[in-house]
Amino acid sequence: MTVTYSPRELLVFSHLKGTVLPEVWRMCAFTCALAYALCHIYNPIRRTVRDGGPKTIVYYIFHDCDAFFGLCTSFVTFILSFFNATIFGRWWKMRELCGTVNGRTVDTCVLLSAYIKEQEKLDEMLRLLWLAHALHVHSVIPSSHAGLLAQLVEGGLLMPGEELASLQQCSSLASSTPISITYGWFSARFSEALLALPPSLHSGLLQAVQSNVSAMRASAADVLMYATRPQPEPEP
Repeated sequence: MTVTYSPRELLVFSHLKGTVLPEVWRMCAFTCALAYALCHIYNPIRRTVRDGGPKTIVYYIFHDCDAFFGLCTSFVTFILSFFNATIFGRWWKMRELCGTVNGRTVDTCVLLSAYIKEQEKLDEMLRLLWLAHALHVHSVIPSSHAGLLAQLVEGGLLMPGEELASLQQCSSLASSTPISITYGWFSARFSEALLALPPSLHSGLLQAVQSNVSAMRASAADVLMYATRPQPEPEP
């Protein structure tokens, strides 16, 4: 799913959903209020010591805490730099994988439309390609699994009978199994349609389409791996 932002949007707070701010604003508000209150306690003591006054136990407590938190800040910043790099790397990798599935699907459709002249066989293979793509999209959205197969049947992407029964036997739609099965159906239809083409086209077209199918299946499976495996927590 792609989130887009309009530069004309004036409601800044409408973009907070989906960020970490709704989860941490209470902690941030409490920390700021506590720091503000402690500053009003420590600042008069600090000024007294600066002007030659005695160093009390409260002064040493604040002074030691200041040094301790300064050390912690450097340490946490060092750890979070690696953590943030890992998070961004995972996000960018998922973006690339989803782009591979989308792009290779379109490339395969273009190849089939250019070389497969029998409209019935072409429509059947295109249906299976978009069925696999729909399963890929819904596999990462758990809330969409309920009634998904019925929706695909109603939309004409999934045929009732053997196809529906095969996918119903899968333990979960949030896995690469239904996607792999669909690409298997597509490959079988493609091998049949390939026999009707001139032999000179067999090798190049088979290599191109099979390469796309392998890339699409592998990328869809890797997307699920990234989506279901949480990123490692930073440890001290």
